[in-house]
Amino acid sequence: MTYQREFERVLRAGIVGVGSHSYRNILPAFHYLPVDLVAMCDLDPGLLGKTAAEYGVGQTYTDAETMYREAELDVVFLCAGPQFHPALAIPALQAGLHVWMEKPPAMRALHLTVTDGVPAATRSER
Repeated sequence: MTYQREFERVLRAGIVGVGSHSYRNILPAFHYLPVDLVAMCDLDPGLLGKTAAEYGVGQTYTDAETMYREAELDVVFLCAGPQFHPALAIPALQAGLHVWMEKPPAMRALHLTVTDGVPAATRSER
């Protein structure tokens, strides 16, 4: 097993979603990954503040796109339900970030179709 301290290059990471699944299964794995968790985003400010304090994360956001613009990230981990993946991933990719998410990438294949940088699920012809 390789630990975070053994990597020469460490990526600046942010995470979207710090609920129970993220807290139980994803955040603990950061001890083994070559990442420096520098930013967190969640819609619940109370939960976000508690989790950020526990993990020593100084940058917190309640809006993912603001985090993508301001936090100087290399990668973002999306820990939200698949119904939110396209709306969270596409702006992250457009911001030049690497994106990690669990499967499935969307609830329906049509949600993965992008035209002019706009996901199908957000266009008026839904």
